[in-house]
Amino acid sequence: FLRAAGYSLIDYILSYGLGMFADLKVLDTENTLENDGLFLQERPPTILTVARGAGPKAIAALRRHIPNTELLCVGVPTSMDDEECRAAYGMSVAEAQAGLVTFAEEAGLNGVVCAGSEIEMMRQHARKPLEFSAVAIRPEGIRIEGDDQNPERVVTPTKAILAGARRVIIGRPVWQAPHPFNAPKRNTDEVAAALEKRTLVAA
Repeated sequence: FLRAAGYSLIDYILSYGLGMFADLKVLDTENTLENDGLFLQERPPTILTVARGAGPKAIAALRRHIPNTELLCVGVPTSMDDEECRAAYGMSVAEAQAGLVTFAEEAGLNGVVCAGSEIEMMRQHARKPLEFSAVAIRPEGIRIEGDDQNPERVVTPTKAILAGARRVIIGRPVWQAPHPFNAPKRNTDEVAAALEKRTLVAA
């Protein structure tokens, strides 16, 4: 929607007092990401995703223009299994995602986007505070028609939060729900219960 409507959509969403998560997965050369930053600095989103392949110099060029935007790094797509990952990256999903943590730290990113099932493993590789945003989230009892996610990497919001997710990213379970306007409430109820449980465990 953002690419189709243009960056003015960011202002429109922010005008309602909401945060704006621009999942653009920006990827290219230092010069191109510099230009992306110039385009976005007039309407900086709250959160922006960048692809690991952009590299530290390109990401630094982007950040110069949107210093207050939270930058999250995206690694192996959650549709992939180990075989596909080895074909694309020359290593398993676990190896690639462990490397994503190191890259995010060295590139000065705020956090990473990953499957909720990988958070515990990835936290073990973190040397600095890093935020984990979980995707491939499927609330309990929800089925997605033609779901392309690797089922081994799919978890519920509760499992992701208890594993240490800062946030859960829920798309298709909302907009493909039979009643899309009711779906967010169900999801936020589950998230609230999980946060309460995590607080009790931590205490």
